[in-house]
Amino acid sequence: MFCQALSLAIAVFGGLLFLASWGSVWTVPAPLVAKTEANPCHPWEMVNVGAFGLGTGADKDYRSEESFELAAYKGSLYLGMEADNSLGARLWWSKPGVLVPARQADWEEVAALEDAPFGNLQQQNGILQNDHIDSLAVFRESLYVSTANGGETTQGIFVYRSPTGAANSWTPVIEAGFGSPQNTNFKDMQLFHGWLCGGTQNWETGTQVWCTADGEKWVQKSHGGFGATGDSPDVVTVWSGYVFDDALYFGAQSAENRALLYRTGEIAPAHPSWTRVYTGAAGSYRVDLLGVLDGYLYIAVPNPGHGLAILRSSTGNAASWSQVNGWGMDGNPANSSTVVDGATTYNDALYVSVTNKESGVEVWRTTGALQAAGTLVDWLQIGESGLGDSNNYYAELLPFNGYLYAWTSNYASGQQVRRTVCPRQQERELSGAGQYEFDSVGATITFTQGAPDVLKMSLYPGALPTGQKNTWPLARYYQLTSSSPSIPFVATLTLSYRPEELTTADIDSTSLYLVRWDSALHSWVPCPAEKRAYDLHAQIITCRDVTELSFWTFANKSVSPLLLRELYSAVVRGRWLWLLISLSGRAICSMVTRQRPTANG
Repeated sequence: MFCQALSLAIAVFGGLLFLASWGSVWTVPAPLVAKTEANPCHPWEMVNVGAFGLGTGADKDYRSEESFELAAYKGSLYLGMEADNSLGARLWWSKPGVLVPARQADWEEVAALEDAPFGNLQQQNGILQNDHIDSLAVFRESLYVSTANGGETTQGIFVYRSPTGAANSWTPVIEAGFGSPQNTNFKDMQLFHGWLCGGTQNWETGTQVWCTADGEKWVQKSHGGFGATGDSPDVVTVWSGYVFDDALYFGAQSAENRALLYRTGEIAPAHPSWTRVYTGAAGSYRVDLLGVLDGYLYIAVPNPGHGLAILRSSTGNAASWSQVNGWGMDGNPANSSTVVDGATTYNDALYVSVTNKESGVEVWRTTGALQAAGTLVDWLQIGESGLGDSNNYYAELLPFNGYLYAWTSNYASGQQVRRTVCPRQQERELSGAGQYEFDSVGATITFTQGAPDVLKMSLYPGALPTGQKNTWPLARYYQLTSSSPSIPFVATLTLSYRPEELTTADIDSTSLYLVRWDSALHSWVPCPAEKRAYDLHAQIITCRDVTELSFWTFANKSVSPLLLRELYSAVVRGRWLWLLISLSGRAICSMVTRQRPTANG
């Protein structure tokens, strides 16, 4: 009876230990590897399965299936998609509560209704009316989605709205094509002066700009083709939009495949005045608006035979644009173009995806700084061509929870979601004891005894290696590295926070303190209570008498006692402690059994 009870107790205890070792709450992180290279970006990691597992459907071919549009809304990342013609438009979100999607299970489709895109099975020549997602925008706390026609069909586009972004929550807010089946696309919706606006593709009357002030009533805000007094079918498509310096810009395409750029400073009048501010060379095809960096608006223009050209202007006026890259980025004409949403600003730099159908899409970035000679700015390629798969030809880019995501078109495996992280980084030369500010990462360090010659602070955004749990409320951590790690020092480290971070984590700032990663203990070590300080007004947290650099972050609950941490760490890393206890229990039972008197004894 004794052995049965002991065995049961050991089994329960062992089972609990084993199950706990798999739980996300108690996950012990792998040792953090120091990264000290200049301006590092991690390799592009794939975080879904190709085409989200939808396959090729009736077409048996991924070549007609593209990635389209992406947006962040209410804590989720949304990805618009062109699935097989038999499936049509699809919209995926990262599931609520998933801060850093890492696998297919973290994604869910939210547009299909009874396997029809937004419940619409209307089609023409075998192609669904809702063929693909064309634009995503947040307006008046709702998410708006436009769909486009596929191929050469003219069925008219739709715009849908949802107050949550979830499945079965979408309602149409326009009649098909704004009343014209010739409006086959509706691109890159922008919020301007309280209006939500986008541009159509229309080969009959010319492209049209449509806007709404309330989400219900939509009004045409341009003559066809940006005509001055009436429709002009010479300008057929709007590809991208952007708001810069209190003006709304749309990049367009002429019927003769020439790149054009239009803008207006006012959208409220019944007939706003549109001005052309850029005209590309013959065959330049389209203008893609990339974004703003340090007061300059950047645009991209394809140039056949030369490769992609990137231009910028501080005013947006005609004749003010200057090219700031080498043709094709590095003289490669196969670096031909970019796509809508193919650029974004992230950690004080502009990132641009450059289409390449030979070796795969390339992502380049600039800080806007001019090169030593000439008028070109610095450009650096981020990661390898294809982002890990040479069949990734196009990519849209967007930061989300500190990571940079690429939403690719891939004709071999289907669309891929890839991500990287490029930490903010600031390096300073030190001149002995004293206070040093690292403004770009929100940190201050004061050396009271000793100091390295050079100190680098890197701010890594995103969930911590232990997972985003209450004990680690802020989704970022710091790495401190020096040029002379053997020099002893004593310092006071101060890190800043933003009030919205605390609101998101539902914690009070007075409970925050700093913790340091100890690679020997394989755990986070708290700043001693007597060494802690905080300043609510300045929104800073301090740890005094710091003697090691390593990784640092924030905590708001007491860390487990060292003995328990190490005991559990051993269990998690080996998952064998329960087995040793079980074997010991059997040995004890065996000894008891041998010594127990028998019935005949």
